[in-house]
Amino acid sequence: MVDLSATNVALAGESIARAKEWQNWLLQTLNAEALDEHSDEVVPVASQALVGVYACAFVKKKHLPFLHDVDVTTTAVGMMGMGNKGAVCLRFRLHDSTFCFVCSHLAAHREKIDARNKDFASIMERTEFKGDGESLSVGDAGGRPAR
Repeated sequence: MVDLSATNVALAGESIARAKEWQNWLLQTLNAEALDEHSDEVVPVASQALVGVYACAFVKKKHLPFLHDVDVTTTAVGMMGMGNKGAVCLRFRLHDSTFCFVCSHLAAHREKIDARNKDFASIMERTEFKGDGESLSVGDAGGRPAR
């Protein structure tokens, strides 16, 4: 989403601007397709950026009355707690089902599997949603690191 320069990692300005560009582009694209299919318009539910990681969710307008407990959060696991590595987590309840999406940027290269697993475990342990008054960790969903 953005270059991982020291300025972009330390300051969120470019990430926020780029996230808005992406959300607008996605919204226009989804609604153009909805119009072509004579379908319902979609609206943004939530979005969040963490340096180069961006997550957003959209819903058809007809589903809005059934959408609850929308929350987003970030967890940085980079050097000195910076957001060059980490995750954006988005959660919501639609009807009686809860959805949680975790978008992450972890260490590159095959030999870094231990670092990725450590960061994954840290994300699962430290990420909490608090928007609806109930604290729920991403780890409560039972996620496990890759092997």
